Amino acid sequence: MSWNKRPKQDLTEQPEAIYPAALAYLARRDYATEELRERLLSRGAGPEACEAVIRRLLQQKYLDDERFAFGRVRQRREFNGRSRVFVRQELRELGLDEDLIQQALESEYPAEREEEILKRHLQSELRRLRGSEDPQKRRKALAGIQRRLAGKGFPPGEVYHQLITLLEEMDTD
Repeated sequence: MSWNKRPKQDLTEQPEAIYPAALAYLARRDYATEELRERLLSRGAGPEACEAVIRRLLQQKYLDDERFAFGRVRQRREFNGRSRVFVRQELRELGLDEDLIQQALESEYPAEREEEILKRHLQSELRRLRGSEDPQKRRKALAGIQRRLAGKGFPPGEVYHQLITLLEEMDTD
């Protein structure tokens, strides 16, 4: 089954269509102000008209960087299992203020939770290793685990430390 996608409306010649386009984006999910601005500009919205729409959305509270930051931190922590470093970098790339990022991380993602999430990831990954007696396959699998978790932003030293601890616990069982 194929979906018939309508081409996105070019906003270059239609400044009156910028506000509905912005609302359509926001109906799907929250956006950071800078992220939405870039989307609208990439579709041809004029800078002045785009700024007017952004101001209107901010006044109406449809666009709220604080709500976005706190929600994104929660989502990345709970559903994606990303590290604090990863989340911080992602929010920076979306154009959020460093103070707001720090506030959201302190409130929604304490450092202790990061350790719990890392341990949960490792336990899940290590379950697949049980019964693997071939040392070469085991080494490859452990290297893969470390790479995947480094990709999620966890510090390699911490991953290694937690991994060794869990492997020792598994060997004593």
